[in-house]
Amino acid sequence: MGSAPSNVIKSFSRMSLSRAYLEVTEVQFDPSLISYRQVLDFFWSHHNPAERRKKQYQSAILYETDDEKKVAEETYAQAKAKFGNIETYVVKLDKFYQAEDYHQKYWLRNKKDIFDELKLNDSQVADSVLAAKMNAFCAGYTDFSELEELKREHGLSESLVEKVKRFASSGGDPRACH
Repeated sequence: MGSAPSNVIKSFSRMSLSRAYLEVTEVQFDPSLISYRQVLDFFWSHHNPAERRKKQYQSAILYETDDEKKVAEETYAQAKAKFGNIETYVVKLDKFYQAEDYHQKYWLRNKKDIFDELKLNDSQVADSVLAAKMNAFCAGYTDFSELEELKREHGLSESLVEKVKRFASSGGDPRACH
C-alpha cells in the first residue's frame, strides 16, 4: 500500500494508559472499503516500530474487540519477526480523551502561514477532514489529487494550494514520522 488508506483521521487525542497519557490518533474507517488488517498493515509499513520514544510518544495499537486484538497480535508477531526487538505494543483501549486544542493537528499548526489562511475554529481543527488532510500535507504527504479536491470543496485559493504543494514536495516537516 503506497498511499494512505481511504479513511478519516478524526482527531489527535490522548488516552489513559497506566496512569500516564499516550498521545494517539483515532482512525475511523469504513470496513466495507478497507479492512482492519489493511489499516494495521499500513501502520506497520509507515513507521519504525523499533524506535525508542518517551512514554507519551510510544508506538501502540489499541484494540477494542477480541477480533481486533487477534488481528493486532498477528501483525505484531509478524513485525517482531521482521524487526526483532520492537518498541510498539498492543493493549486494550482504556478510555479515549480529546486532547487540548493546541495538540490538535500538530504539523498543520506548526506551518503557521498555512494554518492561519485556513481560518478554522478549534472544533474544525479537531474534527474536519480538511484539517486532517492539510495536516498530512504539512507532514509531507504528496497525493495532490486530494489537495485539488479539497480546493474545489472548500474554495481554497490557488496561492494556498501552491504553498502546500511546495512544502509537501520538499518533504514536509522534517520531524514528521514518515
